[in-house]
Amino acid sequence: YIPQFILRNFACDVDRNLVYFCDKESCKISKCDTRELFMERNLYRDEINNTDKPVQIEHDLAAYEGEIAKLIKSKFLTGRKIELTPEEDSMLKLFFAIMSFRNIHAKEKFCETLSKESKDIYKYYQKNEDFEDFWKRNLGHLVRCRSIQDVQRNTEIDPPIKYFMWRDTCWKYGRYVVVVEPKEGDGFVLGDCYPLVFTGDPVSVP
Repeated sequence: YIPQFILRNFACDVDRNLVYFCDKESCKISKCDTRELFMERNLYRDEINNTDKPVQIEHDLAAYEGEIAKLIKSKFLTGRKIELTPEEDSMLKLFFAIMSFRNIHAKEKFCETLSKESKDIYKYYQKNEDFEDFWKRNLGHLVRCRSIQDVQRNTEIDPPIKYFMWRDTCWKYGRYVVVVEPKEGDGFVLGDCYPLVFTGDPVSVP
């Protein structure tokens, strides 16, 4: 998932938030509203845990993204020297981890492709074995956290999800902030995998 506040930086029509979009199947390039890219309608709609406001998760995510947008603008886009406090670093790491947990692939995994062993673990925390609710319920609590410490202290977040967040922020494979300055031009990379940085002669990456 790529938040709108990032996509807007590549707008070809700022007033209408339009960006150039290439359909990889048809190879056709067109202009598209950032609100229509990298999103899935009603993905977070939750009428079980938020009966009064089913869009609560979306609302909380928007607030979270707003905070991250300000942090990135103030720290990365205002000068050449980049300095982060431990609190800011922790906030960004958790944000990256939640970006992976919030996407449709994570939902599909909980809803469709869980192994029997995983189901046996998760049903301890979700007695009715509604694992879509398990995913949404935990996501709803995660998006109100701002650090891995907040996650660990939150008694509403189930232990397996706490482990996922710890793994993706603190463990050796955790997500982390990497700043890459292109040698020339305006090159950039948007990706959904762990970051790789190459130095020296150009290499071929499969």
